[in-house]
Amino acid sequence: MGKRPKFNKAAPTVLKKRRTRTVYRTVDPARRREVVIKRYDDWRESLSERDVMRSYGASRYLVRMFRWRKHQGRGYIVMEYVRGPTVNEMIARRGPLPPAKVTALALSILTGLDQLHRRRIVHGDLHGGNVIVTDFEKGKTKIIDLQHAVKLDSSGKARAKRLLSHPPVALAPESRLGLIDRSYDIYGVGFMCACMLAGKVPRTAGGLQTSLRTDTVLGRVVQTALQPDPRRRYADARDMMRALRASRSAAGKTFQK
Repeated sequence: MGKRPKFNKAAPTVLKKRRTRTVYRTVDPARRREVVIKRYDDWRESLSERDVMRSYGASRYLVRMFRWRKHQGRGYIVMEYVRGPTVNEMIARRGPLPPAKVTALALSILTGLDQLHRRRIVHGDLHGGNVIVTDFEKGKTKIIDLQHAVKLDSSGKARAKRLLSHPPVALAPESRLGLIDRSYDIYGVGFMCACMLAGKVPRTAGGLQTSLRTDTVLGRVVQTALQPDPRRRYADARDMMRALRASRSAAGKTFQK
């Protein structure tokens, strides 16, 4: 466990750099595949994300961890490199998406989220930059970046890893309080859906709500997911999946008429 992961001599590409961690993309020559390495300057800070990724293992909807290493006080998470644009990048390229496509992509995101929620885990940072669209035509996605994921206690709540006095518009208002549950992630899914429908990622919540049509079944589902009060949102991923499938069925019947 003390050996440093071995990779080719070519300089890795830095994908993201923060004060205490750096994310690289490189090649694992032993297995001849591209990988992403997240390096934590303090190995102890990597344990939470490592344990979450270990808990679900291989998944079509969640980024997969290959291995974890500790070396000279640092922690290294080696994971798959997921090809494709983020949801935000897709929106920038394609603009507004039809409701059927939004529903398909949302159901894919929620399927991955359900795998976390059934393990009593909240992602804690679910937004359009942390979801990769792996196949646009088939509506397939993968959720990445689980460093803010937390385990729920017996009350169904969890203490978030960070307090945000001015949370970004993509995250739920309870970011200010620090106590979250599964519905916290639902807000993130609702925000992504609203952005896909509008064809833009707004800087303010007001701008998004103005562009959201609530005279459609899908619009009402998204509006419920975006409720400021977490008690008025869908309780978890499975709850919102049921609502989306019902909206798709209702839309199909309306079209047939």
